[in-house]
Amino acid sequence: PKKGSSSNSSEEITSSASSPNTSSDVTSQSESFCSSSDSVTRLYSIVVLIKTCNDTLKLISALNVLKNDLKLFDLRSKFFSLRAIDIITPLVTGKSQPLATVTLEIFVQLCLDGAESEFPTSVDYVILEKLSQTFKNDKPDSAVLEKMMVVLQKLCKVRSLKKIFDEKKLVPPLQQLWLKANNDNAFLALSVRSVLLAIGSTVPRLQ
Repeated sequence: PKKGSSSNSSEEITSSASSPNTSSDVTSQSESFCSSSDSVTRLYSIVVLIKTCNDTLKLISALNVLKNDLKLFDLRSKFFSLRAIDIITPLVTGKSQPLATVTLEIFVQLCLDGAESEFPTSVDYVILEKLSQTFKNDKPDSAVLEKMMVVLQKLCKVRSLKKIFDEKKLVPPLQQLWLKANNDNAFLALSVRSVLLAIGSTVPRLQ
């Protein structure tokens, strides 16, 4: 690409999102930029695509590209400076479980890369709302629970989440999850135990 092409493409994408074009026009244009060889251009295009597209498969594809790109430190910095995390966070509690799952995978990756301190507090509430929703299912998805526990463990190290846990009455079901997970999911059990200790709650004794 020519010098300055990344900046020009980003400006074009951003301006298109606020122009009088139809949503389908913007989405189509953003899709084309998603395959750009320039990572910053891809980041801008994915942000716009998430804001304008309702196609679950296209969104999952874009989020997977984003997940791969965020392995790069410079892209992670740009991602947070753009507050792009505020754009993808609502997907965690949306109607599409596949979208929620891939978004949680992005959160897990960011946390494992040591970026948890960059997460806005709005993420805390969304993750715990998702946890509350998951507990209401007859058969909670253990894979989803595992991802949330990894993120919560990391977030608990940078700020206290006890008040939100108490507000949402999540400690009792979390304690029950600890007891159950000990029988069939050691990784989840250890993660839940870590979260319970981090928020100053009792870890029930095993029978």
